Amino acid sequence: MMNIVTIELNGISYHVIDEGAGIPILLLHGFPDSNKLWHRMIPLLTGRGYRVIAPDLRGYGDTAMAGDAENYSVALSAKDLFDLLLALDIRKIKVVGHDWGAILGWYLAAHYPTIVESYTALSVGHPKAYFRRGTIKQLFKGSYVGLFLQRGLAEKVFSAGNYFVLRKMAVESEELKRRWLHDMTRPGRLTAGFNWYRGNFSLKNSGHLFNLPNVAMPVLGIIGQNDPALTTEQMVRSGHYVNGSFQHHIIEDEGHWLPETCPEQLVELITAFHQSY
Repeated sequence: MMNIVTIELNGISYHVIDEGAGIPILLLHGFPDSNKLWHRMIPLLTGRGYRVIAPDLRGYGDTAMAGDAENYSVALSAKDLFDLLLALDIRKIKVVGHDWGAILGWYLAAHYPTIVESYTALSVGHPKAYFRRGTIKQLFKGSYVGLFLQRGLAEKVFSAGNYFVLRKMAVESEELKRRWLHDMTRPGRLTAGFNWYRGNFSLKNSGHLFNLPNVAMPVLGIIGQNDPALTTEQMVRSGHYVNGSFQHHIIEDEGHWLPETCPEQLVELITAFHQSY
């Protein structure tokens, strides 16, 4: 059993894995996951001398839902994470993010540079690279976002046929399918997941993504060659928005859920990256 802490942050009850001792590293999952996404990586990281902090983000896993879509902005979640680290007496941390957790990680690195030592982005590059440098192919790959923004319709599509779409998305792993069906079929949880899209693409909050500043600390970008939702270009070209050192790695024959399908390779890449600066 992993060590779990429950902590209140800005009115949200967070469920957080705090495992191991040593160099602090923060792991941020995305849609439609929870901190269980990291379960295969956590023992490998703690074995390498890391202290792993892995929260269920707002509305996911066993962390409380946050109400309206506007409450799922990356700005609010980044403040939660900053407060979480202070509560755990952590003043410097390495960050790894995947999917929406990667976007949140880019925001955290850009706006909290005094606490983030380095950043590893999995699958999703800097938001400006996604929107400006991902090529026309990225627009097609990301077209599903239009559905996710449709309140009610997206929920109907995903829940139809005994959650057929959710099952289809989990083609890379039966374990992913099991976890998603357990978590996302609970009342309100599917909407909470979609609210990460709706809240951050709203008129009020979209500037957090479109106008995100450059990142100053060292960054490693990792993407699967066969990612169905993201182009390699948007990751490789994220270097344009990193003022510090930028490295990237494309994992051949891998898709989107890298922490589930190739955890050993990710840990090797991450630890090598940390040893390089």
